[in-house]
Amino acid sequence: MKPDFALDDSLTFNSVLPWSHFNTAGGKGNRDAASSKLLQEKLSHYLDIVEVNIAHQISLRSEAFFHAMTSQHELQDYLKKTSQAVKMLRDKIAQIDKVMCEGPLHILRLALTRNNCVKVYNKLKLMATVHQTQPTVQVLLSTSEFVGALDLIATTQEVLQQELQGIHSFRYVH
Repeated sequence: MKPDFALDDSLTFNSVLPWSHFNTAGGKGNRDAASSKLLQEKLSHYLDIVEVNIAHQISLRSEAFFHAMTSQHELQDYLKKTSQAVKMLRDKIAQIDKVMCEGPLHILRLALTRNNCVKVYNKLKLMATVHQTQPTVQVLLSTSEFVGALDLIATTQEVLQQELQGIHSFRYVH
């Protein structure tokens, strides 16, 4: 019954189980059988004592064990409810995000796209106008409108330098 009891220690093992009585040979068969029977009863008695002590320890701690099991079930129920609440909260946040954020952001993106399209359209109109200046200059020169032709050429050059700078299709137009 010592706390440092260990059957793997040979001295302890031999003191608990005196096998030396069974190793002797000779005419003591009756005595060996009685000794063996006594040892078996002694071990059965120890086993009964151990079982009683284990049952006693279990009975002492059974209330704590059942309390721990009940607490675990309560915690599982609480975690399940918490998980459901978190899921519901995430769903509501997703709905709020969809209504309050995605819609207005989509409208802002559409407005930005519209503004960009207007800018591109105006730039294309300006490019078409510049593209038509060559035939217009030819018509003005053929009708002897030299001042108008020079004015149109100067305006076109100014537009090319300010508004259409960097557009490669007009880089050779001067």
